[in-house]
Amino acid sequence: MQLGEKINFKPEFKRYMYLRFLDIANGEVLNIPDKDVITSRKNIVKYECNIKCRDVLKEVTCGNDVYSRGLVVATGDTTSYE
Repeated sequence: MQLGEKINFKPEFKRYMYLRFLDIANGEVLNIPDKDVITSRKNIVKYECNIKCRDVLKEVTCGNDVYSRGLVVATGDTTSYE
């Protein structure tokens, strides 16, 4: 890339994505799904869970409370529930 060079920001391909933060209700965590089971699914792009069994989740009061718990990013037809 050089000064004055025209840059094409048009995507080469499109892919529908779904981002979901782990906005779980407050209370004690009794079970966490196995990471390998979740990440082995072909449509899971990223899975990050910072919650552990027996953690006591407090009421969410700010964005950081939700962000720090973790997230799931999936791809594919995110409009279908089948």
